[in-house]
Amino acid sequence: MTFDEYSHLANSTRHYTRSRREALEYVNTGFGGEAGEYLDEYKKHLRDVGEYYHPPLGERRIALLLELGDTLWYLSRIAMELDSSLHEVAQMNVDKLRTRYIK
Repeated sequence: MTFDEYSHLANSTRHYTRSRREALEYVNTGFGGEAGEYLDEYKKHLRDVGEYYHPPLGERRIALLLELGDTLWYLSRIAMELDSSLHEVAQMNVDKLRTRYIK
């Protein structure tokens, strides 16, 4: 699946109708909340496993990936509310990384 395909599907599940400003506020705070839920799952991993770099396994790994998916949905919506796309965001990030790290 491409970023554009994902964004199209994510857009079809959008259930909010607000002004542009309110929509951006909604998806920004939603993104923060989902990122917090991801971190909470990772915190539980650290608590239960007790090792920072031990790879998450089993159900915890699935929970982490599901939370990442939720953050991806909000990230896609943020990009769209900013008249952009995940594809453009990814390309801009790669371009920035090339100027900093890739010689």
